[in-house]
Formats: sequence, C-alpha cells, structure tokens
Amino acid sequence: MALQNSTLQDLRDLTFALIGREYVNTTASYARINALWNQAAKMAHKKTDWWERYLIVGEPRTVTANRINNTENSFFVNGAGLDAANGLYVKVGTYDSADAYSLVGETAAETYSLRNSSANDWEIVNGVYNDTGATVLYTHGGSSATKPDETDWSTAAGGTAPAPLVTDLSKIEVALRVHKTQPFIDKGAAEYSFYLKNSTIYVQGTVKDEAFVTYKKRLDVELATDDAVGTEIPAEFMPYMAHYAAYTWQRSVEQNSDEANFGLSLAIVNQVLEDELVKIDKQNLFNTTVARRYRTNYNSTII
Repeated sequence: MALQNSTLQDLRDLTFALIGREYVNTTASYARINALWNQAAKMAHKKTDWWERYLIVGEPRTVTANRINNTENSFFVNGAGLDAANGLYVKVGTYDSADAYSLVGETAAETYSLRNSSANDWEIVNGVYNDTGATVLYTHGGSSATKPDETDWSTAAGGTAPAPLVTDLSKIEVALRVHKTQPFIDKGAAEYSFYLKNSTIYVQGTVKDEAFVTYKKRLDVELATDDAVGTEIPAEFMPYMAHYAAYTWQRSVEQNSDEANFGLSLAIVNQVLEDELVKIDKQNLFNTTVARRYRTNYNSTII
C-alpha cells in the first residue's frame, strides 16, 4: 500500500457529493460533520495494527527499571556514513536554549551529541553536548529551533557521507515486539518477553538500557474546522471518512428516509474500509517475522 495522501478538499468534495449539499466551515453542521470525520479516522486506525504508515519496526527506546514508556523525548539517528554516530539520542540537557541529546551507551571518551548550534541550525557532533570545540559531523540548516528536521541533513568536514536520517520518536499505541538488538538487520536478534500495563511496556528478565520496539504508533489525524483545505489526510482513510460521515449525517438528519437505502449505504461504508484492509492482507504480514510472535505477546497483555 503506497503511502499517499489526500487533502481536506478531497474529503470535503466526496462527503458533500454523497450528502448532496455543501456546508460552510463556520456552520454548526460543518462542525458536526468534522467530528464525524475524526471519529471515522479513529475507527479506521483501530481496525488493524498493520496500517503501513503507522507500523514502526525495530525503533530503539530507552529502558528504565525494566520499563519502556510510550512517549520519549529522543531521536533515532540512522543511515550515517560514520556508523558510530548512529543510534538513539536521549535528552541530557540544554544547549543554546534548546534540548540537547547524547547517544545512548557511549563512554566519555567517545561521545556523540545532537544539539542546536545556533538559531535554526542543528548538528551532530563528536563530543559532549556542551563542548564548544566538539567536532561537527553532520548539520541541518533551517530546522526549527525546538527540534531537528528528519531529512535533508548534510555531511560536515568532520563526518563521513552519507548524512543520516534523524527520526523523532512517535507515541506508541500498541507494542508488538521488543528485541534486544536491532531486528531484521541482526537476523538473530533475540527478543524480550513483555506485558503492557497503563500504557507502559514492562520488559521481563535482565535488560540493557536500550531495546528495539516494533509498534503501531498513535493516530495523527485530528481535523479542525479552521484547517486549510490542503491539510493532508492518509489516502487509505479518506474514502471511509467521507462515506462514514455522509451515512451517519444522513441517518441523523433524515430519519424518515427509506430504511433500505440506509442499509445499502451502510454496506457501502463497510466495504470501503474492507477494501483497504484487503490490501494489508495481500501483503501476507502475518507470515512475516514482523508479526510472527505478535499474538503470543498480545495474549499476555494486562490492561
């Protein structure tokens, strides 16, 4: 399934076409339809743990007292030509009025840091985060002053090409697997047994300070009535959001309409989502190493 996006304009056009009339975004009716769009996105997101854009495989996370939190102020640096600079960077302080991060597991003699060097410039350096003389390895100009961008990094004089990707860790919705080393690169990566409680992953046994989690990340669709028409929406969700909103809206405002028509509309709504789920099924994910142990861990979940 391609990671394509639709827009709010696409969603509005299809919804209003199905309803048979349009609503201005300042009206109470539009606000209700907007709420139905958000509800549909939540329902689609919950339908499966295997939406491609929400499936994160083997992302490093810090482990404290055998616990992995579902949120973490850290960044995953990977793909750098200097392999020693790759890994999980966790917050250790502030530098130049922004959070600063250091690579997990490094010694004082060989430390790598991610920091804001000046207004709207970020860098990865060989040295502690507050060392003004640290060797600059990779840079990114034009980033937000509060956090670095993920792509378009450049290799500095002290670094080795290629430049890395810098990924801001997402919020974990559903933990699927927890490995001791990076999976699917290290084919023999062993796994931790774990259970879930109060949105925290509890890892069993003797644990290092870092683990690699495969998980479904939280939904990032929350439309507001004043959003620009160009606001992006997952393409795999958009038709379902439109059909669900149109069906539910007509059901609520046209209660005297023919029941047979409503039954047909509901069948179409469900089929739209099923068509997207079939695409996931065709990928045969449950016969891959990503999903093989998912059911075992899920069965041990504690809510």
